[in-house]
Amino acid sequence: MGLMSLYRNGEINMVVTEKLLLFFIDLILPICVGYLLQKQKRWGDPFFNKMMRVGIIYVTSITVTISFWGSGISAETIWLPILGVVMQMVPFGIGYYVAKRKYKDPLEQGSYILAAMLLNRGVVGSLSVYILFGEVGYSSAQLVMLLSNLVLFSFCFPMANYFSELEQGKRRGKPKLKSVLISPTQLPTLGIVFGIILYFSGINRPRALANVMDITIHITAWLGLIPVGYSINFKKMKGYWKRIWDIAAIKFVLTPVLLYFPARLLIHNDIVLRTFLVLATAPTAINAVATAKLNKLNVHVAMAAFILTTALYVVVIFPLLLLLNSL
Repeated sequence: MGLMSLYRNGEINMVVTEKLLLFFIDLILPICVGYLLQKQKRWGDPFFNKMMRVGIIYVTSITVTISFWGSGISAETIWLPILGVVMQMVPFGIGYYVAKRKYKDPLEQGSYILAAMLLNRGVVGSLSVYILFGEVGYSSAQLVMLLSNLVLFSFCFPMANYFSELEQGKRRGKPKLKSVLISPTQLPTLGIVFGIILYFSGINRPRALANVMDITIHITAWLGLIPVGYSINFKKMKGYWKRIWDIAAIKFVLTPVLLYFPARLLIHNDIVLRTFLVLATAPTAINAVATAKLNKLNVHVAMAAFILTTALYVVVIFPLLLLLNSL
């Protein structure tokens, strides 16, 4: 093995170690803090709702502007991010079909669709493909996920807002398109558009902004996930455990099977193809819970799906992927 290969493997190992550490610091820890604060009963929902709005709407707008300014999108690499968007739209279509027939409450419908659609590719998916396929898998995963924020803010936020407005519409009439699309939750979308404009304008992003983005990412995680932890209510989730097992089927069976054939036609590198399919089996993302809470949907549906699918992935799905990869 050459020195360059050793250097690259060491670099990726450091990245994976860092991701595991960040998984604890920026995901597990703030959720635990929020759950403990719930027991203190010093603050109520309005306080934590404001905290989440500041983090996910305003701080995130800064983060995505900086991120897309230095995204490096090109004609040669855009096809993988496009397939990454398709990877999200397939479970959205299935989830929408199921939710409309399974639930009558729009708040439950919206939360179920988010849980079915959003995949934990950034942490669980990236770590999985690195363990399975190494550097090629890891770098390919980053390209597949390049447009994830665009989908989250420009599609998932308006959709969640629509179901929230639909519930209110039972009392006030049908929601208007303007109220769905024009809201503070669309500020991150404007940030993405501004970042893309800056990138294609040829203006180089100042190096110092990378450090700013590192800080805003941590701030967003804590401001967004402490309220998620505060919302955990195992008693209320109890009524949904048996009703969300079909999300596991959407995540781990239907989505990868439906994506296999178009991916096989478009992806000619075997490792990249396998990487894509492993990402397609990722469990429910915590963003599904955060988006549901931010838009006042039934957060317990998404939370139950997040816990159930993550547990199934760790105990059953990933060991199975390891076994299949070793054959």
